[in-house]
Amino acid sequence: MLVRESLNQDRQLLHAESPSIVSLQAALRAQQLRQRIEIQNEHLQAAAPMFTKIQAFARGLASRAETKALRQELKKHRAEVTQLQAIVRAGVVRKNVKADLHALEENSEEIVSLQSMIRGLFVREQILADRAELDSHISKSVELQAGIRGFLYRRQHSALLEELDSHYDKIAAFQAILRGIMERGRVGDLIAELEEEEESIVEVQSAIKGFLVRARFEEKRRFFNENMQKVVKIQSFVRAKVQGEAYKSLTTGKNPRSALSRTLFTF
Repeated sequence: MLVRESLNQDRQLLHAESPSIVSLQAALRAQQLRQRIEIQNEHLQAAAPMFTKIQAFARGLASRAETKALRQELKKHRAEVTQLQAIVRAGVVRKNVKADLHALEENSEEIVSLQSMIRGLFVREQILADRAELDSHISKSVELQAGIRGFLYRRQHSALLEELDSHYDKIAAFQAILRGIMERGRVGDLIAELEEEEESIVEVQSAIKGFLVRARFEEKRRFFNENMQKVVKIQSFVRAKVQGEAYKSLTTGKNPRSALSRTLFTF
């Protein structure tokens, strides 16, 4: 009976301390488990390179086997796979192109401006390079241009002369016709102007003729005034000769003319 009471007391005491005992047991078990895990980790870390190699080898074998099987499967469906790849790639490309086009449309003004700037930069650089190259050879370029222009001008001139020589008669006739037309036109214009200014022209002609007549008369009068004595002597000589011949005819002639008589008596 005492033993049973002692056992009951122990049982009650254990029951009262059961949470502490459970916690202690759990702590002891956890410590033992941690110790075993640490020991296993130490063993695993020691054998880790070997396990890694084994795993890598196993994975390689598995991967090669899968790859080989996949290749064989793909070889069986090579045409379908190629077509599928083409379709997928085309879809991806179309999608990318569509996205790029949409992005380009959204930024078209900026892209055009940037392209213009880049092209202008390239063109300016090219022009500067060409100008520098030309400046370094400007004398030779000028001589070459002069030679080419001279050659082209001489060839053109020679061809023109040959062409003109081959049509010389026609050109001469054409020139004559043109000159005639131009002269007739000028004459017609001159006649029209003269007809319009006929009264003025007549007055001018009359004035010029009067001026010329007066000038000639004045010149003759001045000449006669300067040579009056000579003129009188010549007139006297001429009259004397005429009267002498008339007198001889009257005195010696058989039938003298009446005009001689009148002339003689008049003198």
